[in-house]
Amino acid sequence: PCGRTGGVMTKQQTQLFSTTHNTASRFYDDDDDDDGEADQDKQQNDGATTEGGNTQRTRCDSMNKQPTVQTIACWGAFVCGLALTNQHTTVFPVGCTALAVVATLYWLGLLAHSYLIIFMGLFGLLGLSPYIYLPLSASTMALDTWGDQRDLDGFLTHFLRKEYGTFQLAASEIGGGPDMGERLLKYLQVTGEECFHIPIVLAVLGVIGSFLVQKRRHVWRHYAALCLLAGYLSYVLVFHYLSNLNFEPLFLGVQKRFWMQANIYMWLFAGAGFSASMSYVTNLSFGKSPAAGRWRWIFSLLFVSILGQSMFMLHFPKVNHRHNRVVESYGKKMLESMPKNAIMLVNGDLNNNAVKYLQQCENMRTDVAILGLQQMSWSWWVPMHRHHYPNITFPGNRYHVSFPGSFNMFQFLKANMRKKPIFLYDNNDRLANDLSAICCRCCFFNCTLLPLPLLAVLQRVVPSI
Repeated sequence: PCGRTGGVMTKQQTQLFSTTHNTASRFYDDDDDDDGEADQDKQQNDGATTEGGNTQRTRCDSMNKQPTVQTIACWGAFVCGLALTNQHTTVFPVGCTALAVVATLYWLGLLAHSYLIIFMGLFGLLGLSPYIYLPLSASTMALDTWGDQRDLDGFLTHFLRKEYGTFQLAASEIGGGPDMGERLLKYLQVTGEECFHIPIVLAVLGVIGSFLVQKRRHVWRHYAALCLLAGYLSYVLVFHYLSNLNFEPLFLGVQKRFWMQANIYMWLFAGAGFSASMSYVTNLSFGKSPAAGRWRWIFSLLFVSILGQSMFMLHFPKVNHRHNRVVESYGKKMLESMPKNAIMLVNGDLNNNAVKYLQQCENMRTDVAILGLQQMSWSWWVPMHRHHYPNITFPGNRYHVSFPGSFNMFQFLKANMRKKPIFLYDNNDRLANDLSAICCRCCFFNCTLLPLPLLAVLQRVVPSI
């Protein structure tokens, strides 16, 4: 833990440890500390350069009693791995952070032995351990499992999100929309409107202030700011280059979920800019008097309270859904309208999730077989879920019109209409019009119930199906 020399630190490492120790002990100190504290720091640093072996061993023992840099690096690798399992776009800020940590460890002389890199790698893999659940779940073919991760190809398909495009938000047939510049402007516009543009201004001041620090004991801010800024820019630029969705309300909401991660960086820099601004204002008004610190706290509390209360009053009424039971009522009405042992074909996340939750979590209408049209179109769905629906015939390996071995709606209805009543719930007018060319659907949206026509008649009318 004490460097390349084993149990005794070299003179340079002793100086480096003393500097980092003093910096850490003053992590939250302000820039306007008096000269007496600076002189005291100088005396401590001068004392740390003593070449006596006893002093060096004392420093080494003191460092070993505290959480070491290696320990922090290993647990940091674990957190980074865990973050990657939550959102794949985290790889951009994590990559920048990992490079900065490795460079710092090399600068500290702690990479002389390969064991640290090995331990960091092991802790990173431990953070990725939730991925172990994917092949285990796939091996049981659990109901509504997404993808087939029983082999390496299926696992990589899910890991890299190949169905939609790695780091993209939609498949090619759905994706598109504005270019990267328009997406960036939309991101800044929406983010600014959510917080009155104040944190954006403070974040700019925080970035500038972090690179203008002159005191030697605050030099760590340069490297921290550079690491954070690189993580922010890599995330924002790469994401908006690849996020292939337009600004329709539904798609804009999807993009906002990914903006939250980038906004963490913005608020960190905003905090640094706010701290520097408060220090500047109080120093300008009160100088070096003891009252400056008290007034800085007062101004900070007032500002944060006003900004937080304003954002709360602006956004809370729109996001408060504690008494909103619309989705639950919608799902119950759908299930209650079904006859016994019916087949329910649903399209869209709302229709699918509303009834799936009620059926699987609250055991409501378990006799109804719920099939998602979108899910059935993937090549893995029928082989992975066929055994959950033993009384339903799937006349192919996937619901599609162009792939070999697939089946279309006409074939599915022909194979199952004499076994069970079949109904379709859908709010997509285009799909509804397409399916109306095949059969008269049972439409509950306009309170109309129509019987399915005879397939023989349909086959004569539309022989191309």
